Amino acid sequence: MLELSSIVNNKISCMKKPQRYRLEFDDWLPKRPQKIKRERILVTVCIAAISKNIVPTDPGLMVIGATDRMLTGGDIEFEPKLANKIVHFSTAISGMFAGDFGLQTEIIRSVLPIVQDRIKAEPLTWWKVEDVAKLYSVFLKKVHLQRSENAILAPYGLDINTFISKQKDMHWELVKQLASKLAQFEAPSVQAIFCGHDLTGAHIYVVDNSANVICHDVVGFAAIGAGYWHADSQFMFAEHNPFKSFAETLLLTYSAKKHAEVAPGVGEDTDMFLIGPVLGSCVPNVGEHVLEKLEKTYQTNQKRKLQIDLRSQAELGKYIGETIKKSAAPNQQEPTSPSSTNEPPPPDEQSPPSDEKRD
Repeated sequence: MLELSSIVNNKISCMKKPQRYRLEFDDWLPKRPQKIKRERILVTVCIAAISKNIVPTDPGLMVIGATDRMLTGGDIEFEPKLANKIVHFSTAISGMFAGDFGLQTEIIRSVLPIVQDRIKAEPLTWWKVEDVAKLYSVFLKKVHLQRSENAILAPYGLDINTFISKQKDMHWELVKQLASKLAQFEAPSVQAIFCGHDLTGAHIYVVDNSANVICHDVVGFAAIGAGYWHADSQFMFAEHNPFKSFAETLLLTYSAKKHAEVAPGVGEDTDMFLIGPVLGSCVPNVGEHVLEKLEKTYQTNQKRKLQIDLRSQAELGKYIGETIKKSAAPNQQEPTSPSSTNEPPPPDEQSPPSDEKRD
């Protein structure tokens, strides 16, 4: 039997046992509930589509663009009556932008002077739509890096260059944590569409929030923002391609924008522009009379579709009712009696014998 003193000494020695030093503070500090990351939805919708020439007999393709006017800045959403989200970099290339307007303004102010300065210096050299989209992508990456430096490295007196050069003098755990935060840093979400004409034809490019440049020339349409899926579905159901007629594509683009208004954050006002078919020809703002005609045509089509749907529903309801009656009719009839045979029934055993002639 152990003595009391030995038991006490054993407990004291266990209590005094040195704890392993842990660099990961989260290992022994109370766990805090993790925040659920909610992806920021880009309010607005921007749409671009390629079609045939406005004159069917003439060759060449046109580009049609449409946007709403809803703007986002941080947690603020509003729809000014005079502002729009279309930037014409030249008479042949235009851009449409979704997401945080502060971040977009910062990028556009860097891209626009470069494009315009080269146009002034080399007026006969046409910008490629792809090159303008890639230039925007470069500055988008730069702005993301600057904001991550200000949020993560600046409190330590570092920037991206000093963070790389001084890593050998820093504790490896601090380097690991800072690198992880830089990789996970989330700047305000933005997207952009660049469309227009260059020497190689009509083009549509989309730049996503990761600065990827994606070409949409083959499908002939693109949409960004909160209402992008509603707009894309209209083009997909219509089986759109870049060689559809101008009138069909113009109405389809306007209809896609109207359908996108069901998405949260998509404004009701509409701005549209046209580029092509001649290199350098552009209608920066489609007139109000054209938008009014498009609205009347759209509303007329919606009423016709509603009438057709109601008529189809009535016909289908009548068919279903008749089918139910036919299937229920045999069950309501009485069972039929068994069929009679030509053979006479067997004689009754208790009946008297019939009179027969005897020999």
